Amino acid sequence: MSVLRKKELLGTIREKSLLSLEEQSTLKNEEADHAYESYKAALSQAQLDLSVTHPTRLSLCLNFAIFYADVVELKDEAIKMAGKLFSYIPT
Repeated sequence: MSVLRKKELLGTIREKSLLSLEEQSTLKNEEADHAYESYKAALSQAQLDLSVTHPTRLSLCLNFAIFYADVVELKDEAIKMAGKLFSYIPT
């Protein structure tokens, strides 16, 4: 990572730390919404283009399940998604 990029990231972190708790919460929700939409779009495309056992598709599904568990805090949905994922893996 370049020095310039590190400085940009540090500036962004400092700016976020100056926000009020309400503003931080709003920003987090907006970022989570954007990430959710991105995951949905990527998963839809992967379902069209990649086989069920393709490593990229499996990885995407697993990352989406982790997103559900950690960011959205829908643990049951994450477990369902991960369980479905493991049913596709050949033994």
